[in-house]
Amino acid sequence: MEIKLNVVEPNLIVSGDGIYLGLDGKDIVPVGLDVDWIVMNHIGELKVSKGDLETIGGGKGKQNGEFDTPLNEYLQEFKARFNSDFCFSITDDSTRLFGLSYVVNAATHELPWEAFFWKELAGIIANPDGFNRNCDNNEKKLKYIRIDRKRTFEEIKKLHDELEPKTPDNFAGISILPGRFPYDDKTLVVKYLAHVTLGQLKAKDRTQLELAKSKLVEKLKKVKGPALSLDAPCLQQQIWRLYFDAPRLVRDYGDVLNSFPRFFKLDP
Repeated sequence: MEIKLNVVEPNLIVSGDGIYLGLDGKDIVPVGLDVDWIVMNHIGELKVSKGDLETIGGGKGKQNGEFDTPLNEYLQEFKARFNSDFCFSITDDSTRLFGLSYVVNAATHELPWEAFFWKELAGIIANPDGFNRNCDNNEKKLKYIRIDRKRTFEEIKKLHDELEPKTPDNFAGISILPGRFPYDDKTLVVKYLAHVTLGQLKAKDRTQLELAKSKLVEKLKKVKGPALSLDAPCLQQQIWRLYFDAPRLVRDYGDVLNSFPRFFKLDP
């Protein structure tokens, strides 16, 4: 599938409902607050995990997977504790192994994956022919498996109906990731990539999404920052996929990832 990129400014790219911005550390809080304000007016309140707030507060935050703390509160704490030259980011034991971390990760839905799952289920229900084709393909790959299509489709509708009351009209999220930027031939400095994502869920039209998108682009194109590579959107997506896969990879391959394979006894 072809991905169309609109390079609005050297450090600002729009791709579909995704907005990518290259920025300096000093702009993390102002940009976060601007995005929070616009999204609040058109979609909903952006929130972070309480564990993230506890982490920047100096503690060891427990990640419960829920986005339940206002982004505004997180940014104010961030501003109070760190200056623009301090390279702070959040990581954990598994993601640290891959050099992964983030500065901001916020969403308007307390459990974003539930909203995405609802949308996936809604798409399957709206296209039963596609569902049957997928079943055909899976049965061809796994020659000894036969899918109970009627029961499976009923379960899909059941899950969809259970999630529907908790699914909002639209969705928004923002993440800010650190990256290395070549200052000169010998020096790399830390710069940041902000990604604002928007999505239509139960809304009948895209009015509020388009208003939010237009205002976000107008506001963010005033921010000066490092020029973005055209690969930035794809790389950002790969990083988050690896972030979510990291615990499984460490569980399955941790002995190899952590060090050279321990083939030999240290003291024969």
